Amino acid sequence: MATYLGNTASESEQQPNNNGDEDQDQDQPGRERVEVDKEYFDEIRGSLEYLIRLFNTLQINPSLAPPSPSPSDEVPLGNTEVRVPKSELQKVKKRSIKSYTEGLVDLLFTPETLRASTLKGKSSKGQLRDSLDPVKVNAIIEQVRSVFEDATVEYVEQLIRQKCNCARK
Repeated sequence: MATYLGNTASESEQQPNNNGDEDQDQDQPGRERVEVDKEYFDEIRGSLEYLIRLFNTLQINPSLAPPSPSPSDEVPLGNTEVRVPKSELQKVKKRSIKSYTEGLVDLLFTPETLRASTLKGKSSKGQLRDSLDPVKVNAIIEQVRSVFEDATVEYVEQLIRQKCNCARK
């Protein structure tokens, strides 16, 4: 067994204590003595070195990293310039106008954006909020109407408003 000067939970490294000043170590706040099996410590060090080499390899040779979607893998929503990955659009359920609209909203907006925003930037209580990106909102409306001919602009807008309201609850 080897003795190492251990750090508290807020510090992540462990440093060997080779100076023999055991009384001095006791005076350092946030430090405690930890008994560690040398073989275990060497195994952890080897694993960490491997992970560092792997990380550096991925930085040097990005071709080893998973591919990001290329622009050719993206498709436009409706007749707009808004593009989304084709594979993600295909995952959006088309059971109803409501499920399709909600899926598109989730695809284009983060939960944080939905919580902080309203469709037009006003709340029912007169408070000012951020408005959702009107270009994206228009893309959602056009896409829904291209799939569901009976979908009205007003109904899709209502569903988007409801999605924002639900995100704040």
